[in-house]
Amino acid sequence: MYNSEMEHFKDYASDLLARSTHGSTEGNSGSSYLRTSKQTWLDHREFSPNITLVHNKIGGSSLNESARILETDWSWGSYFSTRDVFNATDKVAARVSDRMELVGKFKLLKYWSAEKFQIANYGLGGQYGQHLDAHGYWNGVTKSDFLEKTGDRIATIMVYLADVEAGGATCFPNTGNRITVKKGDAAFWLNMYTSGLQDQFTNHGGCPVLVGSKWITNKWVGYLDQFREYPCSVKGWNERFHKFESYY
Repeated sequence: MYNSEMEHFKDYASDLLARSTHGSTEGNSGSSYLRTSKQTWLDHREFSPNITLVHNKIGGSSLNESARILETDWSWGSYFSTRDVFNATDKVAARVSDRMELVGKFKLLKYWSAEKFQIANYGLGGQYGQHLDAHGYWNGVTKSDFLEKTGDRIATIMVYLADVEAGGATCFPNTGNRITVKKGDAAFWLNMYTSGLQDQFTNHGGCPVLVGSKWITNKWVGYLDQFREYPCSVKGWNERFHKFESYY
């Protein structure tokens, strides 16, 4: 990301940050010492502003009924998730998301293809214990209507929005990988196998910040929209998607 984009993200988040939460095997979320940071969300997509157009296409009994169908039925949600039926609520975030699409060849625009940008700040001592970004929907670990439609988080795109004087690295203890914080750099990894199951090699955490303040933004990519666009190749599972490898 460019410096002006990173500053925009931090300025947007500064007055909106709240204590970060994390998921659990019970499917709910809460805060604990596992994750000591603050966060907020930024999205450039506001879907179905032209609800009359959507209503005429779907044909629900009312505008509200058509809107509900759009949000809950994947086929309609995907069909109407196009540039002519949504507003770019944040043009800087839209530009960053477009760049991520080009770099990763992902689909991030559609209704269920990706989550909002998460912006997080870790102060002195702030850290995030080791965890998996993929919730484990097809592992049977958790259930939710949202994950049923997205297919879980196949990939993580994380950008460091500020330098850290000491600490704050992103570490993968099962593989020996370590990514140091460098402002403007993006870290990318795949969280799942093509089967949809979690890749335990992607278990990772944010090391404590020793000096300074750590800022990051995450874009989590949904599984199903990517595989509807890029079906598995008959030539082998690893032609497009490569699993995590250990450095040990």
